Amino acid sequence: MSDDRSKILGMLKSGKISVSEAEELLDALGKTTEKSSEPAAKPESCGRAKYLCVMVQADEGRHGKCENVNIRVPLALVRAGVKMGSVIPTHAREKIDGALKEKGLNIDLENIDDAQIEQIVESLRDLNIDISSDNEKVRVYCE
Repeated sequence: MSDDRSKILGMLKSGKISVSEAEELLDALGKTTEKSSEPAAKPESCGRAKYLCVMVQADEGRHGKCENVNIRVPLALVRAGVKMGSVIPTHAREKIDGALKEKGLNIDLENIDDAQIEQIVESLRDLNIDISSDNEKVRVYCE
């Protein structure tokens, strides 16, 4: 994590800034970092990945404006979502398990344990998808 990012999170933790102010600062910091780095470069990551990121950058939208999407999903939310799979009603879970098995994923949502969840999340760390066209670019990665 960069020093600037750590400072922003420290200010948030100590109550010096609000969550929305922290988001604005982190977004601004991210935009500065994007401009200074290679566009196709995978973000540096050390330690455990914390976010699943989806970025869509379009040159020009319908109204002549640049349309960009930047989504950062905390992997803690992914972990919680997988754990919530154990409370899905039996008939629905059986359908989900069957559909997953058809796709070659043998995951038993009812009996999944923390080690298996961590293995799934850790495998996301190596995820890096880059799609580019003339007018837009899509990236999916973990940081």
